Amino acid sequence: MAVMAGGVAQRRPSRFRYWRQWLTAYLFLAPYMIFPLVFIAGAIALAVYFSFTDYDLLSDPVFVGLKNYQRAFQDESFLHAIRNVATYTAVVVPSQTFIALVMAAVLDRIAWYLPCVASSVVTTLIFMWLFLPDGFINAALNFVGINARINWLGDEATALPSIMFMNIWATAATMMLIFLAAIQDVPGPIYEAAHLDGAGPIRQFFQITIPLLRPAIFLVVLLGTIGCFQLYDQVKIATNGGPNEATLTVTYLIWKQGFRDLNMGYASALGVILFVGLKNYQRAFQDESFLHAIRNVATYTAVVVPSQTFIALVMAAVLDEILDWPPTIIPTVIQWQNYVDVWTNSHFFPQWILNSVWLAVFHLVVYIAICSLAGYAFARMNFPGATVFFIAILGSIMVPGQVLWVPKFLILNQLGLVDNWLGVGLPDLAEVFGVFFMTQFFKSLPKELEEAASIDGAGTFRTFRQIILPNAYPALAALVILRFQGSWNEFQWPLIVLRSPDHLTLPLGLASFQGLFGVNWNWVLAGAMFNALPIILLVIFFQKYFIRSAASSAVKG
Repeated sequence: MAVMAGGVAQRRPSRFRYWRQWLTAYLFLAPYMIFPLVFIAGAIALAVYFSFTDYDLLSDPVFVGLKNYQRAFQDESFLHAIRNVATYTAVVVPSQTFIALVMAAVLDRIAWYLPCVASSVVTTLIFMWLFLPDGFINAALNFVGINARINWLGDEATALPSIMFMNIWATAATMMLIFLAAIQDVPGPIYEAAHLDGAGPIRQFFQITIPLLRPAIFLVVLLGTIGCFQLYDQVKIATNGGPNEATLTVTYLIWKQGFRDLNMGYASALGVILFVGLKNYQRAFQDESFLHAIRNVATYTAVVVPSQTFIALVMAAVLDEILDWPPTIIPTVIQWQNYVDVWTNSHFFPQWILNSVWLAVFHLVVYIAICSLAGYAFARMNFPGATVFFIAILGSIMVPGQVLWVPKFLILNQLGLVDNWLGVGLPDLAEVFGVFFMTQFFKSLPKELEEAASIDGAGTFRTFRQIILPNAYPALAALVILRFQGSWNEFQWPLIVLRSPDHLTLPLGLASFQGLFGVNWNWVLAGAMFNALPIILLVIFFQKYFIRSAASSAVKG
């Protein structure tokens, strides 16, 4: 019906137009929503169901009520794991937070510090080498007059502290980037005024920097605590939970019970307990300052080329005297043959690289496509259920991945995708971060772009393809780096899904070197260089776009 307003007939939008807008929005969302519905919502339901059963994959599930939960709190291994994680968290979280905060305050420009973005497998292998009885740690102690040949990872008293040290080193740089991103929002005149009032650097740090960074400190403590409770990679590679359960964690116990001993019901119960233990942190995702911090750190995390790990890998991979005592810091003999040997003599090494490449390419193409579509729908389209869907998707970040190991494996087993690279790739498409990241970026684009395209007769799909995506290159480049890094370095889920030696990805292959070759450290560290190099090259190639994305996010927040 037409209505006269100022002599001009204005027609209300027709019901058909609303339905068309809603249908378009749902079409943009559908390619992404399939995966969280199956591999998050469906997996959570299955995890809860199997936690009340006795199930070993070989026979039908038998309902046992609360028996698995009762067993958990009477299981000395589980209680030991809880104590280990509590001790680990109490040391690691305050340490990494304080170190990162001090580093951010001192290194007030991100380019002054080149953080490490190497995989947990590469980092763990390097530290295993450093922690050898004939390694650099003992050599450093001997250098300062402390005669020691400690088996750091093989002694009950030192194994857990060694992993603590390893992870504080590996995570402090990332946490520092969060603080650096937050410092960008601190007005400079505040420090200038404090300086005029006679406040020195230490006083400014405690009375200005720390109070203004409280949301970022909260974020660091939150992420650090969640990360501590999900500790798995380093334990699996370095100690297998030993010696004598000294490094046993809840997540490693879930893997051990579910995928080594086939106690799927009990493993599901342990996962549910882990989820309930972290559930109280979910309110953080309703805090706008927390979400702002997430946006900033997302753009800063991979902005520069890693240095420390890269240098260590190059040095270690070419050392001929890698196990000499005392260790040699500057090599006297360069053995480039190590790279040739690891490529030609490790049988499946080229295939592992090819598998990782295929998996990474699959993730990049499919994940970025579906996240861009879904992010645009959430940012620009009005449709029923938009807020509910977005909050549900964002809230699923709080579900620890280990909770879903058993049900996701069972789903893939029914689909015949176990020991298949699709079994690794498809569940990862449910990851929430990409949708959130693209939603926030699309919100920062001026709406005039779409209004001009609409006047020219362009529909929604054409506008998205020809106008929006070209303007989203910085965000897409950032997401390419982050997604490639995650896919290329992934260890936990491929370890569960893949079985055949020729189906392994590169991180799994590197971890398997310990058993295959009696830890040939020249080969292990030369292979680690192959793992680190693609990420370095990708960051260099996309650095220009990534910095533009970082600047855009920091300004528009």
